[in-house]
Amino acid sequence: MRAAIPTLTALFAATGLVVAACAPPKPPKPKPKAAALDADDDAELAAADSEARDEPEPPAVEATPTADAAPDAAPDAATKAGALPPVDAVAAQRLADALRHADEGNESRIAAAGLAEIEAERLPDFMIRALKDYADVVPEQRSVVVSRELGDEEGQAAWNQACSGGVVVFQKVAVAAPSERAKLLWGECDLERLGIFDAETIADADPSALLLAVLAADRLQRADALSDAETVAITALTTAPAER
Repeated sequence: MRAAIPTLTALFAATGLVVAACAPPKPPKPKPKAAALDADDDAELAAADSEARDEPEPPAVEATPTADAAPDAAPDAATKAGALPPVDAVAAQRLADALRHADEGNESRIAAAGLAEIEAERLPDFMIRALKDYADVVPEQRSVVVSRELGDEEGQAAWNQACSGGVVVFQKVAVAAPSERAKLLWGECDLERLGIFDAETIADADPSALLLAVLAADRLQRADALSDAETVAITALTTAPAER
C-alpha cells in the first residue's frame, strides 16, 4: 500500500513539473523607477497631511465623575451644627437609679460626679471641670471652684445664653441673703421655661449647684438632647442645701 500512494512531496514535485512544462514563462514586470516611487509617495503624504489639517478637531469632553469616584461623605448627624453625640443611655439610667437610692444630702455630689462622666463628650470642658471640682471639694469650697470655672469668657458666654438676666445676675446673687439666692436665680433667669425645675424645690438649693444645673439643662435642651435619666441627675444637683 505504501508504494502505491505518492507522498505530498512527490505530488508537489510532479505538479510543479507539469506547470513548468505546460505554461510558458511570463515576462517579468518592469520595476518602477525610484524617482516615480518617490513622487507617488510624496503625493500620498501631501494628500494625507492636507486631510488631517482640514479635519476638525473633536470637541473637548468635559470630565464627569465616574461611578467609581467616591463622593464626599455626608456629615454624620452628630457632627451637624448644634448636634451632640448621643449619651450612653445605660450609664445615664444607672446614674438616675443610684440617685433615687442615694443617702439624703449626698445626691448633689453623686449627681455632679456622674454628670461629669456621662456628659464628658457633650458639655463644654469648663462645665465638666466645674462638675468634677464640685464633687471633690468640701461644701464650703463649692462656690469657689464653680465661680472660678464660670468666670472666664467661655463660662460667661454660656451663662448669657442660659440665663436671660445675663452675668449681671452673678452680682445680684453675691450681695443677696443666702436664703434668697436661689429664688433670685429662679426669677432673673426665668428657670420655669426649662420645664424641669420647681420653684419650691429649689428655694433652698445651693446657688453653685443651681448654676451648674441650669447651664447643663440649657445646653442639652438647646441641642434637643436631654433625656429623662439626665433630667433626674440635673435636678438632683439642686438638692444640696444652701449655706445659711
